[in-house]
Amino acid sequence: VRLINLGLQDTLLGYTSRARAYYKRALETEPNSALALCGLMLLEQNNRADYSAQLKKLTETVNSPEFAATPEELFYVETFLKLISGDVKGAAEDFKNYSEKYRADVLSACWAAMLLHSADAKEARDYVGRLAAHHEEHPLVLYMRALVEEKSEQVSDEAIKSVATAAAQLPH
Repeated sequence: VRLINLGLQDTLLGYTSRARAYYKRALETEPNSALALCGLMLLEQNNRADYSAQLKKLTETVNSPEFAATPEELFYVETFLKLISGDVKGAAEDFKNYSEKYRADVLSACWAAMLLHSADAKEARDYVGRLAAHHEEHPLVLYMRALVEEKSEQVSDEAIKSVATAAAQLPH
């Protein structure tokens, strides 16, 4: 679980090489990890050969009688499959609704923020503002706080402060 969480975090942060390495290490430990396969599929959408192999493995895994996953894992797998299929807005809404129900799951809230950012910049800024009020020191939330303003004509002082604090907490 730790390797997958690190992979998901690095995917959010844009560290694709390191995220890929985490997912592959997770699969070495647990060869039928649906979530690690989804993580790789997120990264390999342009590499059709690898993507197809991972999709085949994922299909075999979830259709296997031995497949067992927690409700949280199933949510993430289903939502990532929605994202992979091109439904960014639907995946963003799913993550947003899930994170509002399970407020301790900051990772799902950050995925919601990132996906909202690519679908609706104003909604993303509003969402991250509410999220930051509850998780004001969390480095991923701080990173998302800055990310949603990346294309703004005028970046706020709050976004600059947030990214500086996130960088200090996550120096890598």
